[in-house]
Amino acid sequence: MLITGTTGGFGCDALEHLLRDDSVQRVYAFNRKGTKALERQRSQFRARGLDDTLLDSPKFKIVEVEL
Repeated sequence: MLITGTTGGFGCDALEHLLRDDSVQRVYAFNRKGTKALERQRSQFRARGLDDTLLDSPKFKIVEVEL
């Protein structure tokens, strides 16, 4: 699964659901290069009251790209 926009409100919620879904084997989250993407993602999860330990899942891969 490939997803973008995961630091926004809808994207955070979508990412959380994908990470909890046992039928999803891998989630690639594309974020802008040079933005400390994982740090921003974790911060947004916390701000929304989501379980940021899901971001430590081996099925989650954050990819910094130039979009």
